[in-house]
Amino acid sequence: MFEILQKILHEDQFNNMVHFKLDTNFIIDNNYKNIKTLLKNMNNNSNKNIRYIVSKTLQIDFINVIDIDDTRFIEFENDLYEYTNKGLDNTYELEI
Repeated sequence: MFEILQKILHEDQFNNMVHFKLDTNFIIDNNYKNIKTLLKNMNNNSNKNIRYIVSKTLQIDFINVIDIDDTRFIEFENDLYEYTNKGLDNTYELEI
């Protein structure tokens, strides 16, 4: 997951939604400490505002990214849960 996040953070522009499948599921702990630590330690040289969206399941198998109006949205998603519960609000915004 670290390599994918580096690729996302160093890419200039994502005009369309791009999906990155993780090799293994990443489990986020209940207080989000492990994902917050990972994101804080990433070298983000971008001037973009970044908003992080996390699946309520806290089990991540995809990372989706898109840039809208100088804001990069990075969504940590549980793909199966997302598709079986379409139309429901299944995410939280993560404050770093």
